[in-house]
Amino acid sequence: MHAETCKFNEAAGHEPLHQTGEDIRVPQSVKYELVTRAPNAAKAGLQTNKLPLKDASSSNDSNIIADEYASLSKLFVLAEKLVDDESKKLILSAILARSKEPFSDEIVYYPALDSVQIIYEGTVEDSPARHLLVQLYANFGNAAFIETDVDGIPQEFLYHLSRYMLDKGAAARN
Repeated sequence: MHAETCKFNEAAGHEPLHQTGEDIRVPQSVKYELVTRAPNAAKAGLQTNKLPLKDASSSNDSNIIADEYASLSKLFVLAEKLVDDESKKLILSAILARSKEPFSDEIVYYPALDSVQIIYEGTVEDSPARHLLVQLYANFGNAAFIETDVDGIPQEFLYHLSRYMLDKGAAARN
């Protein structure tokens, strides 16, 4: 999927996302805002200047995983407001890397709908975070997520997902 992600982001005018298994560093420009606006999102990482990501091999609690994705989503929205492109790239890389890493139950989790809501409420139409969420749901999701809370799913997300799936199908036919 990394190649698809890079192609999708390049086509949308975004630089390719980079995977890394390393800690994601938080630039100094974000530190003050993290303390004042999102203290719980990255409090543990402030002293080390790193985003704290849980060890996937030791956890399979879907609530913990969903909370981590939600924290990364909130942090992305904050970086968007601060116009901190470097932080946005790092956060997207963390989301992408996390979405490929199986947890102790051997399941790979992608961001839950609360992360979709956070991103869609806090970002603009052509946000790379929106593109990434659409790709993750298109490539790994199934229809069950629609049945859980159809009214809570942002309509823009459903539109983007539908369009992406139709474009992907058309490209496969050509």
